[in-house]
Amino acid sequence: MINIRNILFLILFTLIPLGSTHAAFFISGKDSCGFGEYSYQIGPDVLFADLKVKAGPDVLFADITIQIVDSVQEADLVFVDNNLLNYQSKNAVDMTICKKSTFADKKIQIGPNVLFADISVKVGKSVMFPDYKLFFRSENYSINEAAGIFPAIWKLNKKN
Repeated sequence: MINIRNILFLILFTLIPLGSTHAAFFISGKDSCGFGEYSYQIGPDVLFADLKVKAGPDVLFADITIQIVDSVQEADLVFVDNNLLNYQSKNAVDMTICKKSTFADKKIQIGPNVLFADISVKVGKSVMFPDYKLFFRSENYSINEAAGIFPAIWKLNKKN
C-alpha cells in the first residue's frame, strides 16, 4: 500500500530533491507568526527560557546526536522554511513554527554555548552513528536552532 506521507513528500519544492522519504517529523519554519502556528522565542540569548538546549558540532556527552544529510530521502527529520514549500508540500508538514520576540507560546534558549542545558544535541555532517538524520533548508533559523527545536518540542510536549 502506498503511504500518503511519502506521496506528499514527493511534491516538495524543487530546492528539495524529489523521491520517497521516510521522514518521521517535518517542521516548517517561519520568521513571522500567523494563525495556527506554534510561536517560540528561539535563540542563544533567550532569557528566562522554558527549556535550554545546547546544540552544536562540538557538544560533548550529547543526549541526542543528529547528522545533517543532503537529501530528504535520507532524513528522519526535516526542517524547511515555509517560503521554500509549494502549496501541496505544505500539507505534508507536521508542525509550523515561527519566531517571536515577545509573547511567544514558549521560550527556548538554543545555542552551542548554553549553560545548564536541559538537553544537549551534537549536530553536524560528520556525526558518526547518529540518533537522527536531519535535512535542513532555512534562511530564518540556524542549523543549531533547527537541530535543537526537535528534542525541545518533544520534551515540552511530554510535560503536558
